[in-house]
Amino acid sequence: MTDTEQRSVMLRERYDLSVPECPLITRGLLLTEFLEKKNRSGKTKSAVNLTKEDHAQTEWVKRAIALEQMKDWQGLLDCCRKWTKSEPKNANAWDCFGIAEDYLKRYEGAIKAFRRSLRINSKNAKVWFKLGIAYRKLKRYDEAIKAFQQTLRINPEDNAAWCILGIVYRKSYQADKAIEAFHQALRINPEYAYAWYELGRTYYWALDLNDEAIEAYQQALRINPEDNVAWKELGLAYAELGQKDKAIEAYQQALRINPEDNDAQRGVHFPDHKKSHSETALLRAIFGPI
Repeated sequence: MTDTEQRSVMLRERYDLSVPECPLITRGLLLTEFLEKKNRSGKTKSAVNLTKEDHAQTEWVKRAIALEQMKDWQGLLDCCRKWTKSEPKNANAWDCFGIAEDYLKRYEGAIKAFRRSLRINSKNAKVWFKLGIAYRKLKRYDEAIKAFQQTLRINPEDNAAWCILGIVYRKSYQADKAIEAFHQALRINPEYAYAWYELGRTYYWALDLNDEAIEAYQQALRINPEDNVAWKELGLAYAELGQKDKAIEAYQQALRINPEDNDAQRGVHFPDHKKSHSETALLRAIFGPI
């Protein structure tokens, strides 16, 4: 292993830069939305009130849900492909197709399917959201931003969309807009731990505002005290301010949660470590925008 590769491994361990994906939460979603739509039209969930077409769609949805529960992603894709061939003008069918492509990490295919769904029904905020997620996974941040903005035009109170939009703004070096987006998410839900965490990361990594980062991390940990990654980043922020004892305490909390965490172990032994400009530059070279 070269020196650069060794350095890369060390940085990956010390700075856990993995960002939890906002889950699609698809299980049952299509069926739930379908039945809610029937209710809004004055009908009930009773089978006697469902048309022949309704029955067909319900059966497709049930099959898709069953395959998703079994984590049979190829089976789900095959099912959704047949559904789109059977009902090519059904937005839900194309949404399902996109979900299957996403599970298989075929993001270009997911984008095509979600866009096909949106051509049929452009007012589905959840599909715009999933389209944004797919663009984000491909690091097509400008397109991701536009998709999340569409989500929020339809549903401005979607705190998850505000939060992921904030992450994408940060990754496209628009830190001020990222901060604003996180605050919107927290306006909607002040107990949204993930938004507090990402707000802290933006203050720490993008703006070098350590006091603000500490406050945000503390809020995240107040809500979710078992988040060892937030404890580690809190330790880093304390180290930047020269608060060695508090940094050690934060790293020890991370070790309490995960005793095998190499990152936290190093933090306990070297609590005065501060990120340098060269280190931050190398992180960005390895991982892209933080």
